[in-house]
Amino acid sequence: MDLRLKHVIEEYWAGIQEVLRLMDASGMPRPATLAEWLVTRNEWQMGTFVGDIRFFCHGYGIAVNLPSGVLDFDFGLNGEVDGVNVHWAIQFVQKRLGEFGYSSESELKQAFEDAIAAGDLAKDDLGAYRLRG
Repeated sequence: MDLRLKHVIEEYWAGIQEVLRLMDASGMPRPATLAEWLVTRNEWQMGTFVGDIRFFCHGYGIAVNLPSGVLDFDFGLNGEVDGVNVHWAIQFVQKRLGEFGYSSESELKQAFEDAIAAGDLAKDDLGAYRLRG
């Protein structure tokens, strides 16, 4: 896998951990299952976490306006948070592409597609990708 892409994905996952801390600090329950998330999503919908960080609950996930970028992710069937897709990754780092060694969104998209073709990323049942191995 392209090491730049791996760095993007690791930064993205670190952002998810930040969102989980914000959820905890704000009293939003973490779902153990996707069914639990659907209840939480309907109760919370949109608002702000501590620190005046805006969020919007949607479908299977949540979008959060972190200082580092807009972080969007879905919960897995059992509450997993290790999925990523190219659109979420680009959205999160789009204003910082150069920090990761990319000159364009299309270059990052190509690296993501290459990782899928090489088998480094595998699609889950809900359409997100996870690192193999």
